[in-house]
Amino acid sequence: MSFKRLENIALHYIARYEATAAKLREVLRRRVKNSPNADEVPADWIDRVVEKMVAAGYVDDKRFAENLIRRAQESGKSARHIAGKLKLAGLKPADFMESDTDTRRETEQQSADLFVQKKRLAWKKGDYETYRKHLGKMARAGFDYEASKQALLNVMAQEE
Repeated sequence: MSFKRLENIALHYIARYEATAAKLREVLRRRVKNSPNADEVPADWIDRVVEKMVAAGYVDDKRFAENLIRRAQESGKSARHIAGKLKLAGLKPADFMESDTDTRRETEQQSADLFVQKKRLAWKKGDYETYRKHLGKMARAGFDYEASKQALLNVMAQEE
């Protein structure tokens, strides 16, 4: 395994997938570990390749996080779900998610409304069993009680 080969592996990976620096580092470590001459690869090569990809602009954690957050919110995912995805990508959610409480609540409510609409969670007034089931479904999706309750009330108001 040469330095050039390691660079080519990194380029091939980031050409196919949008990646964070942590994810690229993990992929390169795994490839080096599985190579027959893993003992001969200097320890700093992986870090140098990752730094080179970051410097060239091929890997950008901020861009990755912004795209992930935007796509998830547009598809009705909760803030908890998004935070989990950021952690899996090797990022700290607090660095990328909104810190303003009002804005965060508003986007969470919009995501909850979209989730209810996509999953077609409708219920009639007085049908508390269905209401509880829908609340449970939203809780499992990561939405808090207030956003879930408001989204379900909004859908009930639309149907009347």
